[in-house]
Amino acid sequence: GEMYTPAFSLLTEQIWGYRPIERTIADAFRTPAYDLGIVLRGKFDPQTENFGYDIMVGNGTQSRPEGDKFKWFYGDVYAKFLEKKLVLDLYADYQRLNWTPTLHHSRNMLKGFAAYTTPAFTLGVEAFINYGKNDVIATKGNNIDTLNANAKGISVYIRGSIINEKLGYFARTDYFNPDVNYINSYASYKGLSTYYDPNNKQQLITAGLDFTPVKNVHFMPNATYTGYTAQNTALTGVAKKDYDLVYRLTFYYIYNR
Repeated sequence: GEMYTPAFSLLTEQIWGYRPIERTIADAFRTPAYDLGIVLRGKFDPQTENFGYDIMVGNGTQSRPEGDKFKWFYGDVYAKFLEKKLVLDLYADYQRLNWTPTLHHSRNMLKGFAAYTTPAFTLGVEAFINYGKNDVIATKGNNIDTLNANAKGISVYIRGSIINEKLGYFARTDYFNPDVNYINSYASYKGLSTYYDPNNKQQLITAGLDFTPVKNVHFMPNATYTGYTAQNTALTGVAKKDYDLVYRLTFYYIYNR
């Protein structure tokens, strides 16, 4: 059926806890948070539930219809220590995107997650490297090359309580490089994966307050900065470096809790 994927393992999304503000970094670049498929999920220690695993084969299209024969393979293992305050998770996936005699196009992500969480505060870090095989078309004069593209991302955040169950805070910063192998001598780069455009690095900074006047109702004033830096060192001005800055008041209501 349709369910959470091991990319989140019911851990990273819940521990971050502020999806109405921003997706986790892997989710933001479209590693599926949920998918239609078959999953094997279990605990190595059913009594204490400190060590577990998830293995899944899915369509890779979330709620959209499947349009090809290639499946997305997911898997993770996790562990909890220090009375479940310290959480560690290791994740990997693989998907063929195209496979012909002339083009082997695929992606493979390795991701690590660590968090220390208490009722007073939570510190978390999530980092990944995504190997894109033949994921970029690069041109130089009359030459057209198909290149590998290795993307890296890291997200660090803190959230906590100021007034118990009434007022909290959160802050987070992400850094994303869509292609650490970028070569400036090419005249143009075009990514084959929609959310992995190789031409611009990104940095996200978001912070805000979480006011809960009554149970399940959240008002969250927040600001988000997203900076863009071109990989092409020949560019100048806003083509070289630019940013978006957004101020928001986010309303969030939790049903049935």
